[in-house]
Order: sequence, then C-alpha cells, then structure tokens
Amino acid sequence: MLDVPTMQLIAFTVLTAANVTVAAVAATFSYYQNYGLKPVILILSQGFGEEDAYIDFEVWNRRKYPIVVHGVEIRFGNVTIEQAGKMITPWYIFHNTLCHREHVRLEPASHHLFEASVPIEKQTLSKSETVRTDVFYFDPIANRRKKLTRKHQYRYTEEG
Repeated sequence: MLDVPTMQLIAFTVLTAANVTVAAVAATFSYYQNYGLKPVILILSQGFGEEDAYIDFEVWNRRKYPIVVHGVEIRFGNVTIEQAGKMITPWYIFHNTLCHREHVRLEPASHHLFEASVPIEKQTLSKSETVRTDVFYFDPIANRRKKLTRKHQYRYTEEG
C-alpha cells in the first residue's frame, strides 16, 4: 500500500494534467468562437474540353471578419496553355499559369464565385491531370498575406 504523500503526489499530478487539458480545449474553442475557421476553396466544376480547360470554384470566408482575396493562380497540371488564345478578363496567362489579380472583399460568412476558362493544346492532355488552385488573401487580424491551396485530380476519359 502506498503512503499518503505518494498518493497526494499522484493525485496532484493527475489533476494538473486534467486542468491543462481542459484549458487547452477551452482556448481552442475560444479561438474558433472569436475568429472563426480559415477560408476554404470549394471546387464546383472543372473539366477539359476539345480546345479549352475550365474550372468554377468558390472561396468561402469562414472568419468572423472580412478578408481580401488579392490573387488566384490556377495550374492545369502538365497541360500547355495556348498563349495566343482568347482570354476572358480579368484572367491572364503567366508562365503556363492562369492568374487573376483583382481584389475581392469577402465579408464574414460569405463567398465569391470564380469562373475561369483557358484555351489548351489538345496533344498535351494526358489521362490524369492534377489541377492546382492557389488563392492568396490578406488577413487583417494577423496582418499578413496567407495562401490557400487546393489540388484536385481530374481523370480524362474518352467517350465512344
């Protein structure tokens, strides 16, 4: 049988560990209650046509304060983008990457739809491509620029 001082030491140690755990969980819940969750990218649709690649996605602000999206970059895997193709403004091509630099303010619990389409060279399309979407935004509470990345595997199948 253990003596009383040893039992007290064990009890104090266990209670201290329990208090630290409760404090950490409370701090985490408090942080999310005050600031919200980080923004997220939701891919709505994407695909590769005969002469173009397209992607439609939304950026959702799950923070409790507004943020500013100031850049979007989309890379359509190993597909070569036609530099001389017709582009829809405000998108432009830079080093085989589709870019958007207009600032978009997102209020708390709101979202913005981005629609992009770009002409591609058909012979560069493989059976599986990884589409990478990078969204750069300014977080005013942290006072810094942050980056969201979403990679999506697209499998190409020929019908017929």
